[in-house]
Amino acid sequence: MDIVATAEIARIALSVDERERLGDQLADILRYAAQLMAVDVEGVEPAGQPIGGEDMLAFDEVEVGFSQKDALSNAPQRERNFFSVPQVLEDAS
Repeated sequence: MDIVATAEIARIALSVDERERLGDQLADILRYAAQLMAVDVEGVEPAGQPIGGEDMLAFDEVEVGFSQKDALSNAPQRERNFFSVPQVLEDAS
């Protein structure tokens, strides 16, 4: 499939310059993929992670947080015991 057909499927309008540039980039990507497919990986164990075998996530630790009063102390606007912020979505009704 070429760039023009791909752009049409994606409903993207491309200029002639963009078609040429993206065509060259796609050709480079496909050449690199072909190189990767040619690599002999016989006997190589699949890796679940690209580096090391240790889990890099931190454990959740319970810590004392802010009280509601402290959390709201610097709020520019409050409504009862909540932060008040401007509406960002239109009313759906």
